[in-house]
Amino acid sequence: MADPITLSVVSRGELERGEVPYGQWDDPDGLAPIGAAKLRTLLANPVHADADEPAQVLGVQGGRVIGRIDLVPGDVHSSGGVSRIYWGSNLYVPPEFRKTLLGVSLILKSQSLAQARGAGVGASGPSRAALPLYQNLKWASLPLERHILVARSRAVVERYLGHWAGARLLATSADAALRVYRLVALARRRLMNRRLLVERLESAPAEWDEQFAHRTQPIATHRSAAWLNWLLTGAFVDDPRNRHSLFVVRDRNGRVVAYFLNKLRFHETATHRGFKDVLLGSPQDWTLFDPAAISPGELLLLAVKELLDEGADAVDYCDSDPAPRGMLRLLGFKRLGTMHMMVRPAPGGALAQAPYQDLRNWWIRPADGDNFFC
Repeated sequence: MADPITLSVVSRGELERGEVPYGQWDDPDGLAPIGAAKLRTLLANPVHADADEPAQVLGVQGGRVIGRIDLVPGDVHSSGGVSRIYWGSNLYVPPEFRKTLLGVSLILKSQSLAQARGAGVGASGPSRAALPLYQNLKWASLPLERHILVARSRAVVERYLGHWAGARLLATSADAALRVYRLVALARRRLMNRRLLVERLESAPAEWDEQFAHRTQPIATHRSAAWLNWLLTGAFVDDPRNRHSLFVVRDRNGRVVAYFLNKLRFHETATHRGFKDVLLGSPQDWTLFDPAAISPGELLLLAVKELLDEGADAVDYCDSDPAPRGMLRLLGFKRLGTMHMMVRPAPGGALAQAPYQDLRNWWIRPADGDNFFC
């Protein structure tokens, strides 16, 4: 008979004090410890409550660590007030232990820990393997349509045709065609955007908090200058090829009308198709402070332009808003699946009421949860 599985909870306070007893377990796969970069980022999260908050759950069998999930605290604002939410991060069980249903147990344990504190739980873009677990446990999905723009075709051509000279020539020709199309598309919209000034910022100013406080969406995930600056300076992995950038959009009078936050991630292997050495750019967070001054499509154009200027091989855009879809088609984006933001509210909490059931009431972005750092 197999040894029983126990679930060990690590608190934020234990992480802060360096008192997590990782050494008491056999951990040949190195599953339990949180990497140095991720630990710094988790502890710097401005949206946290106290040292007793759950930060990690480990599955242990026969003294061996066989699975984990980390928890990232956040807030959701609604007409019922502010609700705490714990976003799952790095849910992982090695393939040889998945028949134990430990993945389900880790999700249920994080759910019960959150509910004990009157909080809900969420999962930001779970993997293909994890998504069915959340769906079977009746978590609600906030679907964000995923669109991909291939800006430089080298990785795609090499994947299917190899590295021979003809493939490189084909990649060069394809890139030339893509550049021409992109420049035409950008030129058409730049005429509309001449009145707008885009400026890169090193940090978000505190005065934006007043703008965030006046959002009108019935249910909106937390936004503040401190939170944006946490994203800008945080990282789960130290890699100089990964970059974050914040841009403000001003009108001709210097008034702030919008911002957008981009990320660039280097992938040695991207997607299940096996594309190699891809620098993937993605608009991750954005807010239109004055929708009359700039449209979602125009803001998307500005964000994509900055990513291409930074050398992105491809651009990934996820959103539930239909407004920028015309711009997506104009720029050559292709629909490629869905990013699911999974949520489950605390029973009896504000998010368990009727407005929560209508997913159109939610204001959520790809940057929520841990997705921005992945």
